[in-house]
Amino acid sequence: MNSIYFDNNATTCLDPVVADKMHQLHLMGIYNPASQHRLGRQALSFLEEAKQQILEAVGAPCSSMDSAQIILNSGGTESNNLAVFGLHQQRPGYVFVGGTDHPSVIEAGRHIAGSQDRFRVLPTDSLGICDFDVLESWLAEIHDKDEVVSCVSVMLGNNETGVLQDLKCISQLCAKYDVPVHSDIVQALGKSPINMQDLGLSA
Repeated sequence: MNSIYFDNNATTCLDPVVADKMHQLHLMGIYNPASQHRLGRQALSFLEEAKQQILEAVGAPCSSMDSAQIILNSGGTESNNLAVFGLHQQRPGYVFVGGTDHPSVIEAGRHIAGSQDRFRVLPTDSLGICDFDVLESWLAEIHDKDEVVSCVSVMLGNNETGVLQDLKCISQLCAKYDVPVHSDIVQALGKSPINMQDLGLSA
């Protein structure tokens, strides 16, 4: 029976080019990139090359002292938790998240912000776009109270609706108040052009 697969945002078939590269590396042998022997150093070289390619693919700074870092982990949920918890630890305060964000971001924000008032969910319009006016009013309110916003986290492409948020506008609003912006870009990566520096993202 013929079928049309509409669930690529959840699980996408492995690109044959990637599968072929993985097969080539497998045939070469699997070695520990943390080991100091020759094969370990070769594995580290492959790993660092892959990280560099990822940084370039998302338009992240990848040279000099300001170079972004790739942290390898189990997937999007762990990545989101690490980013939101990490930003909050650097500057404890309020956490604002998009109203249609993934539970891994919403629950992390709710957990670390403590009191309910210090965790806020940005309302969206009927199309699922975050309300910029509300965001700016919240940022101004916290700034006027001389308090801190740990981060604003808004996913780029929604995993259920495909709606894209205007992250550049969100980042520009946040930059006025010196607030870092995190975005879950998992669903958009490889489907939409992404430039971390142009979008103004911190993580």
